[in-house]
Amino acid sequence: PMDIADMGDYYEMRLEMPGVSKDNVDIQVTQNSIDIKAECDETTEEKGKNCIRRECSGVSYYRAIEFPEDLKADEVNAELKDGVLTLNLPKFEPKPSQKPKKINIK
Repeated sequence: PMDIADMGDYYEMRLEMPGVSKDNVDIQVTQNSIDIKAECDETTEEKGKNCIRRECSGVSYYRAIEFPEDLKADEVNAELKDGVLTLNLPKFEPKPSQKPKKINIK
């Protein structure tokens, strides 16, 4: 699950990624998009007297999002805590709107 909120001068993005460590997450940001990939492959094995128990689990995540406004890719912050990845994606300052200028003909 993922939530994206427009906070005015930045976007806040939250993704649930239980069981994934930050070393297994790859985040790529461009001028107006973000790609997030993560893989977690865990195998545990227990051997007893007459039995073997083996549990395997694997999880992978991929999200690609395009934003309507340009991002400051160099200023993106990411934190992974308690299975939730939180990203703050600052926006570029909006360009001031220019009023039409009347041109006189000579």
